[in-house]
Amino acid sequence: MPKNSLPYPVEFVENAFAAENATLADLLKAAAGAAGPRVFLVADQNVITRHDGLGSRIGAYFKAYDLRLKGAPVVLGGGEKLKTDDGQSVRRIVQSA
Repeated sequence: MPKNSLPYPVEFVENAFAAENATLADLLKAAAGAAGPRVFLVADQNVITRHDGLGSRIGAYFKAYDLRLKGAPVVLGGGEKLKTDDGQSVRRIVQSA
């Protein structure tokens, strides 16, 4: 699908948290305006488990591009458990935001 076929911007990025990849930081800064971006991070535990050092890479990326978290990251159990938890994960996200 061509990038321009949707009514909103779409970026396909590999290795989004690589230090040399400013795409995500640029998008966050553009969306935030003058106040600067404060990012609410929600992650899937399965993704974190399968990608060694992901948390450290995200932390280094945020530091390199002067991005700030809006509170502690929320890590949710992924897979079917997440889909069948009767909205507990959604409530956790809303309460943390």
